[in-house]
Amino acid sequence: MDILLRIDGVTSKKMFGGLGIMLNGKMFALIKDSELYFKTDDRNRKRFTDAGMTAFLASEKKKGMPYFEVPPYVVSDTEALLDWVQSSLEIASEK
Repeated sequence: MDILLRIDGVTSKKMFGGLGIMLNGKMFALIKDSELYFKTDDRNRKRFTDAGMTAFLASEKKKGMPYFEVPPYVVSDTEALLDWVQSSLEIASEK
């Protein structure tokens, strides 16, 4: 997951009891309890759900947010990870 922080211009700050990962002030990822979540919408959510991944649940809200857990096989494959990052960056930049 350290690769995310090596992307030029990426910053992080504490959020939701974890670490929000941002580019140009737009949050595209979240790390909580050693789990990585990426921002989703209708364009990329299916790839997460097809892999059996679930939405991040903010404990105080008890409902899903637009961040889904990233499959372990993606986290361990730098090329795949960067591909998944790209789709989440595009979504985050539009919001």
